[in-house]
Order: sequence, then structure tokens, then C-alpha cells
Amino acid sequence: MDGSVPLAVRYSREPYETHARPRHADPRRLTRVVRALPAMSTGYDPLRKDLLHALACFVELPAAVQAGLPRFLARLGWPEAEIGEAVAALRRVRSDPRTPEEWVVHDVYVIETGQGRCLTPMGAHLQAHPGDVPPQPAPAPPGAARLAVLERLLDRITADRRDHPVRVAVDGATASGKTTLATELAERLIARGRPAVRASADLFKVPPELRRPAVERPDLQREWPIRRVYDTGALRGQLLAPLGPGGDRRYRTATYDGWTRRSLLDRPLLTAPDSAVLLVDGAFLREPELEDLWDFWVHVEVDTEVAVERFVVRDALWTADPEPGAMRERYRARYQPDETAYARQVRPLERADAVVRNSDPAHPDLVLR
Repeated sequence: MDGSVPLAVRYSREPYETHARPRHADPRRLTRVVRALPAMSTGYDPLRKDLLHALACFVELPAAVQAGLPRFLARLGWPEAEIGEAVAALRRVRSDPRTPEEWVVHDVYVIETGQGRCLTPMGAHLQAHPGDVPPQPAPAPPGAARLAVLERLLDRITADRRDHPVRVAVDGATASGKTTLATELAERLIARGRPAVRASADLFKVPPELRRPAVERPDLQREWPIRRVYDTGALRGQLLAPLGPGGDRRYRTATYDGWTRRSLLDRPLLTAPDSAVLLVDGAFLREPELEDLWDFWVHVEVDTEVAVERFVVRDALWTADPEPGAMRERYRARYQPDETAYARQVRPLERADAVVRNSDPAHPDLVLR
């Protein structure tokens, strides 16, 4: 491979698996590990796929082969700073993982070997309930109707020519499908040869110890309002402003992980080219503190009852009480009030640059303004 390797190749698993397989002591185990990555990544959708695949495929290779990782990644077009991050991560991933990509790879091997304690939500679930959710292959690519919507939307986004990365907000209610949509858009951009930066507001939350009680009386305290969980200052200062006019293009895609309750501020800063497109999924992305920092706004709309049932299926894996009735009540009590108030305030159906009606994901409707 040379410096002209397409971006789509760099972010796929094939070059890493192809390189590792003939050098791996147990190729069948490598196959199982690679196939387990999509399922184990559940809850961490905007992962750096190139870093994830490199760690998973290289971690069990002989030391002499691992020493060649920088040269191999350079041939795939990795920037020098990201190569350095991968080398450091490879040294610690099995014993002292520190980032979401490292946690996922760590947990895949914990499940594979039966040794250690899982850190990710899916890993912890599989350890507690062996065989309950067997690792699945990557989801099928979008069908023709959905692909047509993705391409139309990308045509509109990429028509926005700026001297800095185009910053795209993909917002919507809980379980509307915004994370899936943002990931699909990023993958299609990369297939077009356009750099994509993928991030999620879920990795920009206020640490629990810094959240003030909702009320002062301990006997009346409830969960912090979901709308105030997000650290808009960090999202603005660490991601959106650096990629905007006058920014230095050095950014973070995460500051805090709520699953493991760990800060991610010690992760090296990344650098984006001016031609990149930033795709951020999350609720409440058009809050006043962030209003002026977006270049394009995609709102994902879904029928409330559809969202509720998706939530019941999705979050049953990590909740203490997965009984469907309790899950529906939690959605309506925990998420719906703040999300309804937000929609009334920002009026997404009237003001968003694009609205994706996503109740039927296979056949979404797109409205462009």
C-alpha cells in the first residue's frame, strides 16, 4: 500500500485483518475477535474504527511484528500523531486500557479468554449473562431507499463550501435513530474520499460528582434533568470552536465516558483538515450555548411510540429493571418531558436544514430546506 490508499480502506477492517492473519498464532481466534467487535462496540458508536481494528488485530501478534505497526499505519495514510496514539494504546490495551477503543478491544479478549473484568456495557452484560447476546456481524448496509436519502443529504451537506470543517448537528429524541444516521453519513463521506470526524454528545457529559442536586432536600432528590447532563461548555470548547472560523483544528471527540465514569481529557488532541465534515449526534444540540456553532442542522423525527419501543429493546441490556412496562415508564418520565420542552423551544420541524422522518428506517423521508 502507498500514500494514496483510499480513506474507505483505512477505516475498514480488511487491511488490518489481512496483515495480521498469516502472522497470528491462532487465525480462528482472530476471526472470532474481529466478528465480535461490532456487538462489543454497542454503546460506543462513534469509535475510531481504524484504531479499533488496528488494536484488535495487532494485540496478539509477536513483538517483532508489533514493532512494525508505525510503518504499516503510515502506508495506510495515518497521521503521525494518530500513529503515536495507536502505538501507546497497543502497549497498554490488555492491562491498562484508557479510551473507548481500548476498552472495547480489552473486553473482546476478556470474553474470548474468560480472564479479567469487562469495562464496556456490552462486555459487562455478556459476562453477567453468558450467551445472552452472542456477538453479531456488522449490520447490513442500508437498502436502496435509505441509501438514496443518505446520498441526497450528503449532496446538500457537501455543497456547503467553507474555509473550515463543516459542522453538522444530527439531533433528535432518544431512540430516534440519530446515532445510526450520523454513522452512516460518516461512512458514506469516507467512501466518497472526504474526511469525516465522528463524535457523540454522549461522550461530553458532566461527571456525576459535579452535578448539583436537582433540589436541596435529600428526601426529594431525583435524577438530574436529562437536559442538563450534557457539558455544552466542553462540547463547544473542545470540539466545535476549534473546527470553526479561526479555530486551530485541534479537537477532541470525547471528554468524559459515563459508562466507566472516566475522564478522557488525557487523550491526545486530533487534527482535522479544513475539508473535513464533523458529524455529531445527540439530543439538545441546538441549546443556546451551541446555537452559533453549527453549519448544518439535521433533525431526526420519529413517532413517539416507535421511539419508546426502540428504547425498551435497546436499553434493556443495561438497565436494572428491564421489564418492558418499567422501561416505557422510564422513557416517559426521564426523557420525554425535557425533549418535548426542547422541541417546543427550538422548533426543529420548522428550522432544521434537513428533517429525516425515521419511523421506518428502511424507507425514511427527507425534507430539505
